[in-house]
Formats: sequence, C-alpha cells, structure tokens
Amino acid sequence: MQHYQPVTIVIVVLLALLTGCGERAHDTISVEFVRQWGSAGTGDGQFLYLEDFAFDGQGRLLVTDALRADVQVFTTDGRFVTKSGGKGDRPRSLVKPERIAVDKIGNVYVVDYFSGERT
Repeated sequence: MQHYQPVTIVIVVLLALLTGCGERAHDTISVEFVRQWGSAGTGDGQFLYLEDFAFDGQGRLLVTDALRADVQVFTTDGRFVTKSGGKGDRPRSLVKPERIAVDKIGNVYVVDYFSGERT
C-alpha cells in the first residue's frame, strides 16, 4: 500500500481547484427578476423566516414560515390567498414548520420540527 504525503495531496487539490476556477472565471450568468411573492413583516403575505415552499396543482405557491409558525398560500401572480397553522394549542397549529410538499392529488405535507415536543 502506497502512502502519500499530506502536502502532496494538498498541492494536487489546490492545482485542480485553480485550474477549474480559471476556466469558470469567464462564464457569465444572466439573472432576470420575474415575480415577487410576499415581503418582510408580520402581516398576511409577509414573512419573518421563510423556510420552504412548494407549488400545488393549481400553480399556487405554499410557503412555510418557521417564526410565524404558519403556511401561507399565494396565487400565481403573487397575491396572498390564505394561511393555516400558527402558534397555539388548537388543532392544526404549528410550532416550527420547516418543509412542505404537495403530492399528485393535492395533499399537503408539512414537517414541523418541534411539534413532537408539545405537552
């Protein structure tokens, strides 16, 4: 079994990175602003800590906000529609929603990081 000196490996990795970076330095990326959903804040259609998002079968955007503890729904053109969840002890309340997914038949799945810790 052959052992390599750590310095040799570092030099090889450094050369590989420099060569790769040199080729990419001339690439340009064009970015175009298309649409905005929501803004910063605590009102409907606003976010404190956007965690995840998904689109439903109607093209609506569903967004989880970990600090507001809710899921907000927006139309395809960015208008606020409704929200669900929120902090509290009532059914369907949330604590810290982090992930969201929508299946093919429209069921919405929300992963709530702290919901198992309720008393």
